[in-house]
Amino acid sequence: MVKIVENCCEEVIRQIKEADKILIGFGAEWKIPAVESLFCAQEQWKASLEFQQRYWAADAKKEGNAGEKEEAESDKADIERIRIGYQRIKELVKEKDYFLITTNVDAYLYQQGFEEERIVAPCGDIRRLQCDDFEHGTWKFYIEEEKICPICGKVGKLNVLQNSPYQESGYLEAWERYQIWIQGAMNRKIVILELGEGFQTPTVMRWPFEKLVFFQEKAMLYCVHKSLSMVSEKIGERACSIAENSVDFINRLG
Repeated sequence: MVKIVENCCEEVIRQIKEADKILIGFGAEWKIPAVESLFCAQEQWKASLEFQQRYWAADAKKEGNAGEKEEAESDKADIERIRIGYQRIKELVKEKDYFLITTNVDAYLYQQGFEEERIVAPCGDIRRLQCDDFEHGTWKFYIEEEKICPICGKVGKLNVLQNSPYQESGYLEAWERYQIWIQGAMNRKIVILELGEGFQTPTVMRWPFEKLVFFQEKAMLYCVHKSLSMVSEKIGERACSIAENSVDFINRLG
């Protein structure tokens, strides 16, 4: 039977310490104010560039960007809460074999000091643009001059799932690393934290995580979500449903 609890901080910390591998998925509860992906192409790259400058581009740390810093203060509390959560996780997994997967497109996870080779964002993120011509692929986007497709000269759109047709080539290299890592988890003690995912894109982590636990007897899943923490009865006592906002839960891990 699936355990449904409100507080199992000590158990999670103990399981992480004892684990051979740790898989962590970040869902919508970890999303920070980001880019509206349904803007037209021109609005998209402007909004993305502004977001990068406000929250994580190196230029935003230099003198002369006081306006950008002041604007960023409007969402400071939520962003700081999420940043602290990421840092707590980084401390917990720093000596572990871990992999991180996110459905958020804000790219904030990439700025937290984790090894980038251990992160995959299957829904895309604001660091890349894609062309309307599908065969032209994707390219990195950090400054205004990079908004143009290097092949045809069209203004690119954000390389995110909501933009159709979504160009998957932007994340496939990282996805291949993730699949290799998963293969290496067979017959190892693996702890899986599914944090704030819900059911917006269940094929990315929710259903695959449950399938992994079903076939992997040494796996343990903790599904943490304020209102959607339910998991399949088929994985029984190797799953724990925690009905709490996942950011708040992680920040309580002492």
